[in-house]
Amino acid sequence: MTNLYSVVSTYLLVHNIDKTERLYVAFSGGSDSLALLSVLSSIMATKPIAVYVDHNIRSREELDREIIKNKENCDKLGVKLLIHTLEEGEIEALCKKEKITVEASARSLRYSFFDNLDSYVVTAHNKDDQEESVFMKLLTGSTFQSLSAIKSKRGKYLRPLISVTKAEIEAYCRENNLSYSSDSTNSELFCLRNKIRHLVMPTLSSDIKESLFNISQNVEAFLNRIEIISFQDYVLYKTINRSLLINALPLQRDISLINLLSQFTSRRITKGELDSFYLNSITKRSFETNDYIVTFKDDVIRVYPPNFYFSTKLSLNKEFMNCIFCKSDGKDSLLLPNEDLIIRVSEEGDEIETKDKKVKVKELLSSMKIPYCFVVCSKSEIVGVFAKCFGGKNRISRRLICGNWQLLPRYDVICKTLLEC
Repeated sequence: MTNLYSVVSTYLLVHNIDKTERLYVAFSGGSDSLALLSVLSSIMATKPIAVYVDHNIRSREELDREIIKNKENCDKLGVKLLIHTLEEGEIEALCKKEKITVEASARSLRYSFFDNLDSYVVTAHNKDDQEESVFMKLLTGSTFQSLSAIKSKRGKYLRPLISVTKAEIEAYCRENNLSYSSDSTNSELFCLRNKIRHLVMPTLSSDIKESLFNISQNVEAFLNRIEIISFQDYVLYKTINRSLLINALPLQRDISLINLLSQFTSRRITKGELDSFYLNSITKRSFETNDYIVTFKDDVIRVYPPNFYFSTKLSLNKEFMNCIFCKSDGKDSLLLPNEDLIIRVSEEGDEIETKDKKVKVKELLSSMKIPYCFVVCSKSEIVGVFAKCFGGKNRISRRLICGNWQLLPRYDVICKTLLEC
């Protein structure tokens, strides 16, 4: 019988995860996540936090029973339970918007929440899950790199039970008197994974299942040897070298793009999406999706988050969006008046009176190859444009370069991470 304590301890050692780390456990209340939570609560010096996502798509009665049992189990293990509840209809709305399945929508919303947690997230994917995933990839004609299926570690996500079978996990629960919940939808044949789990996998021999698992391990080991084209992180946007990307081998290019685009979305990135990115990179054609905006400047590809709204009153050393408004003597710093000012994200129709003429901010941004910027507004006009932090150039209103402008203090918006470097 596999010793789960030894498996998890070894995993943490291999991946340099200190036992004093506070870990979040993706906790459904099923056998896999309960066993994982139990093991981690025993071996970690700092108790983990269980995170339960209520998807709000099963009956309220079933969900309430599950939540009560989860609270009881967490109390028994002495760990805190954090519950995140999705709005009713939220999953269905994303399905309609993105034209994806309920399963994919639920996963996307779940991981969007996990992405914002401030430490590692440990999931209870096991060997059976891995075998099913590889079979699904082969059945649907997925790309070579996708055959690595569920990676043992991906960024902040840790999967220490990936080599442990479902039977071994359930045996651990029995031995430790752990009573777990069962999701009624897991037995329904509404999605491909459930059909494979209940109709196909039971018919396969143990040798074939082991071969499926070995495929994932071999592909992951191979991919780990490929040199990834690194991206530069400028906090508010990221860049990658265009020439290196378009001249890379297809597999290297795809892996590099997945590595980059995964910074903007937790959903699965399709082969068609990668091919479209590549073709647009060749022609330097800017484009946008629901998850990111891509522009091209010289031989640099810039990737930005989608358009967003932000507005706040401006004050010295004001911090916002991982940036700080501060005094600066830099080349692009702006001279600003000592009056009530608002800083916000640029919007359609914004105009600024430059040295030569009044221009639309959108035209300035177009010439800089950036999608948006921060604008500083007085009560009557836009007095400055902070675009340097987005890869452009700062601009100032003509009114402020007349009279006693030399006496005004100079300011800039600087990304805090870059300031600390």
